[in-house]
Amino acid sequence: MRNSTYRLVLHLAAGTSSIMNMLLIFIYFRCPLKNMRTYKYGFILTAFQDLMTLLCILALIPRVISRNSYLMFLAMGRLEDPPQGQILLILLFVMMCLSLLIVSNNFIYRYIHVCKIQYSYIYTTRNSILIICAANIAVLVNCGIIMVACSWPSTDFRQQIYTERFSVDVVALEQKSFLGFSMEHSVTTMTIFLMGDGLVMMGMFTVIGNFSNFLADPRQSL
Repeated sequence: MRNSTYRLVLHLAAGTSSIMNMLLIFIYFRCPLKNMRTYKYGFILTAFQDLMTLLCILALIPRVISRNSYLMFLAMGRLEDPPQGQILLILLFVMMCLSLLIVSNNFIYRYIHVCKIQYSYIYTTRNSILIICAANIAVLVNCGIIMVACSWPSTDFRQQIYTERFSVDVVALEQKSFLGFSMEHSVTTMTIFLMGDGLVMMGMFTVIGNFSNFLADPRQSL
């Protein structure tokens, strides 16, 4: 009953998200591009990110399971079989990182055009756009590396999971994809470094977003 309710809620949320994204794409193609300028790419990128996240969620129906020494994300949908399920799980988390990137870039764009108009030329030159795109792609690649290195389950981690008691039987669990982190089997010098890197990156997104939004708020000039 609980799983059915969970799936129903995900499908309802997915349907609502699909309608909103289709509306966003409709607005993108209906609005004159000369009025949207560089910001027009934010619309289509946001819609693409939302739709990709939506498709991953519907294909995986991810479920979070937490115990004393580990946290795991278990695929329960149609594409739950490894390795495609694990690849989609990584893609799902990369899409979440992309959403943070989109928000941060939007805040920076707004800050420059409201408070630092003398630097607005950055968004009009090809070299600057290429540098911005390269930096964002580097951040996404970094997110993917962190997810693969820190959450791809090792053999020992799998054995730990298989010996636990779940609502899913062990045979079925062995055929499902999952990602996670175990305090017993996932802690290494490399994973600690990469997790620190991820925390710094998330902190950077937070600071940039809040700083740019605060300074670009028209009420701050009153």
